[in-house]
Amino acid sequence: MKAFWERQIRYITASTFMALSSIALWFFSQPDKVYSLTETAPITLASNQTDDNLKATIQEAIAGAKESISIMIFSFIDTDIIDLLRKKAESGINITVIADAVASPDISFKLGPKIRTCPRRAKGLMHSKILVVDHTDVWFGSTNFTPESFFIHANLLIGIRSKELAGEIEQKIGTCLERKSWSDMPIVIKSKDEVIEFYFLPDCKGALDKLLESIETAQKTIHVAMYTFTNARLADALISAHRRGVKVDVVIDFDSAKQTSHKIFVRLKREGIPTACSNRNGLLHHKLAIIDSTLLVTGSANWTKAAFGSNDDVIAFIYPLSIPQQQKLEALWARIQEESKPSLTSSRKE
Repeated sequence: MKAFWERQIRYITASTFMALSSIALWFFSQPDKVYSLTETAPITLASNQTDDNLKATIQEAIAGAKESISIMIFSFIDTDIIDLLRKKAESGINITVIADAVASPDISFKLGPKIRTCPRRAKGLMHSKILVVDHTDVWFGSTNFTPESFFIHANLLIGIRSKELAGEIEQKIGTCLERKSWSDMPIVIKSKDEVIEFYFLPDCKGALDKLLESIETAQKTIHVAMYTFTNARLADALISAHRRGVKVDVVIDFDSAKQTSHKIFVRLKREGIPTACSNRNGLLHHKLAIIDSTLLVTGSANWTKAAFGSNDDVIAFIYPLSIPQQQKLEALWARIQEESKPSLTSSRKE
């Protein structure tokens, strides 16, 4: 009996040590880079896979609001940001939040009566992830407002200071509140050195054709990191690019590759395209393609029929990428590949 209890004590001690070590490792490995937008800075790219603190970046943007905050979001459960929004509303900031009613349960109650909140129920998901501050600063991408999205799931956040884009997004939010349709034309923002074409789905019917054209005109490389990939036309385009000599690489989330995206995963591999699944602890939640190192395609839209046909989603085309942006994406792609494996035969790493 004594030996039994000694073994139990050793087991409990070892388990406790491992748990505390994991917590300490998580704490000390938290990303520390926080971004803010300026008039002169190019489009900002931030990812939790390149040691960027997505949560602190969003918190800083919200904390700095002087007039207004507008949000379109799928899942919103982060209590720190909810509390920060309540405080900003108490200080007189005009705040509007549109969130998916199912993925953001009780969001109206959590945010309180001083924030205009619209739990969205429609044919598809309210799947956008957009923050607009003071009619000028825009943050969007694949990042939901959840602790997991900020720190565990692989995500990308894009920031741009543009009154034109912010104004268009605020108009889109108005049409959502009024349950009206949006223009079928993309929003095109041109700076001195860069262009961003911003498509609201499902209203902009030309978004899929634009994406197909971008793949079909690729000359050298196409890197794709995708949470869910089920669109056969996009798979066809990648296969055609591969056959004409373009270097195509694809990484899909592990669980999605086993289930929803399995058909595409297997098909791409059979065509000889290097296709891997994520092996990270959290989701590979990206929705991005890097084409010829000069074009970034990203947003909230997975490569699925629903994303282009029924969800409230966003897809953006950013080009030509600056040298720092290319270096950022090279580092991100290297990390994505580092955290992937070619086979589905084993489970995610523990």
